[in-house]
Amino acid sequence: MRHIKKEQEPKEFKQLKKLDKDANFATLKNDKNANFAVKFALAKETGFVCCYCMQEIKNDSNHIVVQIEHFKPKDKNKFPELQLEYSNLLACCFGNQDGENQHCGAKKENEELKYIPNSKLLKAKDFNLKIKYSYTSGKISSSDKDIDNELNEILGLNEQNLKNKRKGKWKEISKKLVEASGRQKDWNKSKKAINLAEKLIERYNKKRRGENTQGKQVYKHYPFYDFVVYSLKKRFKNELLNK
Repeated sequence: MRHIKKEQEPKEFKQLKKLDKDANFATLKNDKNANFAVKFALAKETGFVCCYCMQEIKNDSNHIVVQIEHFKPKDKNKFPELQLEYSNLLACCFGNQDGENQHCGAKKENEELKYIPNSKLLKAKDFNLKIKYSYTSGKISSSDKDIDNELNEILGLNEQNLKNKRKGKWKEISKKLVEASGRQKDWNKSKKAINLAEKLIERYNKKRRGENTQGKQVYKHYPFYDFVVYSLKKRFKNELLNK
């Protein structure tokens, strides 16, 4: 989970609200142009990864596979007045919404996050400092008990499939590091592995060019990039400090 820099709301979205003073979220979903514009803008802000679990938001030349997430729930008993407030909208994966072991927005539904900040807020910039990952188990956690509870009970970010994906990503990365080192033991002390780790940290902190969607340029973060960067810095902590 990383800070998300919110941009201006799309002009199509502004126009929809201007023309229909009674517009609601259903109005947006039924407006093809405005709906696509909002989905693209939100995905662009996150670098085409889910705002919660950070797995890839997939796209092709015509479509974006993304859920519009309301950070403050839009339910009539919660915050219906924020259902078309752009600052309350985020790009989210579908979170296995039609199956078991749901996560992200599908699990959160109408629950309110009280300790995990909206990723657009300035205080969210330092939020990642409270997040920890285990590259051996793929688990995400926090030393803050309230945050840790929301990560698990409201967002389900330790759902087994997500942990397996994180572990799989680390297995892929560590294999490259072992090969670069040319050794099976103490490979993190190898100069070649240390240099590769630095390059991987730099690479995963940047966006890369993706396939355009409806003529719009797409730049993507690598899936689970926060987990990868954290794990590399943790695994090479002493070696990178001593360079």
